[in-house]
Amino acid sequence: MQVTIELMAQLRTALGQPARTLELDEGATLRQALQELIAAHDSEEVNGLLAADGGLSPTIIASLHGRILDPSEDPVLSHGDTLSLFSPIAGG
Repeated sequence: MQVTIELMAQLRTALGQPARTLELDEGATLRQALQELIAAHDSEEVNGLLAADGGLSPTIIASLHGRILDPSEDPVLSHGDTLSLFSPIAGG
């Protein structure tokens, strides 16, 4: 199945592209998709997508179907899903 990951802010800059389409096995989860993305790119920003426990890093905001996911969630993805990843930006 194909899943698109939209990349925002520093993640977009780190990967040099606004989105990445991944080919995943049926029943793949958010964590598996992020592991696949990390395996394909070696950068500090991408390596920081997952926390030490394997869950979504609390410094990353993920959205699926327009809903912000809690870092503890690991939803099963479906063909055609679009997952958006944001790295928080601070400033004033």
